[in-house]
Amino acid sequence: MKVLYVCTRGLKDAQTGAGTQARETYNALVRLGCEMTRIYSCHPVGTFEDEEGRALTEDEVRVLIAQNDVTHLIYCSRPLAQYWRRFTPHRPTVGSTVFWSGWERVWIARQNTPFGWERIHSELAGIRQMCACGNDFRGIDVFLPNTHAEGQKVRTSFRMDKTARCVPVPNGFIPPRFDVASLPRSKKVPDEDYLVVPGVFAGRKNQLGLIRALRETNYPVVFMGSAVNNWESSQAFYAKCREEATENMHFIGYLPSGSEEYWQVLAHARCACLPSDCETPGIAMIEAAYAGARPVITKFGGTLEYYGFDAEYFNPCRLNEMREAVDRGWARGRLSTDQAKTYARFSWDYCAEITRDAYRVAILQEKSESENQRPDSSR
Repeated sequence: MKVLYVCTRGLKDAQTGAGTQARETYNALVRLGCEMTRIYSCHPVGTFEDEEGRALTEDEVRVLIAQNDVTHLIYCSRPLAQYWRRFTPHRPTVGSTVFWSGWERVWIARQNTPFGWERIHSELAGIRQMCACGNDFRGIDVFLPNTHAEGQKVRTSFRMDKTARCVPVPNGFIPPRFDVASLPRSKKVPDEDYLVVPGVFAGRKNQLGLIRALRETNYPVVFMGSAVNNWESSQAFYAKCREEATENMHFIGYLPSGSEEYWQVLAHARCACLPSDCETPGIAMIEAAYAGARPVITKFGGTLEYYGFDAEYFNPCRLNEMREAVDRGWARGRLSTDQAKTYARFSWDYCAEITRDAYRVAILQEKSESENQRPDSSR
């Protein structure tokens, strides 16, 4: 199977969940035997470049589309989807989404962002998502959300073809080659049990909400992550978190995912917490669960489909609910060895197999619709 893999330029080297998912899915598809051609969508919409950074003309992109069986739009945006529909009608197209909408996103943006244009923009973006204003994604045959819950959000928020399908593809991770359980304790963490909070500092990640929720408790908290370089609001948010943190809260900075010290921090944590406005869900939390840390996580974003009864869930807009979830998770303690091992199922090879099956669905669906002369499918 020949696949044209279209990533947004920002994901090429991004050390984010979406960037990792894009790169590792590509690598796993290659291992499965798919013939992959990767190009990057740039700004403005409709401009593309190849792996070497050379700009591609529209004619060159058209040739690539014709040479491949299916096109996969990674982290599919509304402008790109609309452009692609005009650019390549009647070709099998798959779109990966990282999407969630709800009032919790507006509320968290308001709580964690100082009043100004950035906060107003964040609030309006959240409202716009819920109202499905202009979210025209017709022309995409199969959507690949990370969960069934995200798929439901996609269906209610996007303008889609009536025949479009949603095939949930979970996130994955790369299990370490060493035995996590035998790792020594990192020198960067306390000598006692602790709650680890992995991830970059950003308003929607809501670390500030967790700090405020646990301000009057004695739980040792380890924040493993840093502010995003060259992102002023992330730097300001990180500074605010440091300012409001109590003595039992530790900031150890960024540790490379997959490094031995990264796994040391996860392997000795009693619980792991992601207080975000939503998680679809985060790769770091899957890794934490694999290392045995009890998940304490936002209930928004389809997290229940990954962690089931192993985790404690909360509404990130309610500080009391967040604190009570931490209390319950702390009381339950670490996952058992057997529970932790079940998370090995979230491998990138498994994710790639589902993705390849979705390609086949898109090809067969497009072929069937072409034979039926594809009537107007707008809703």
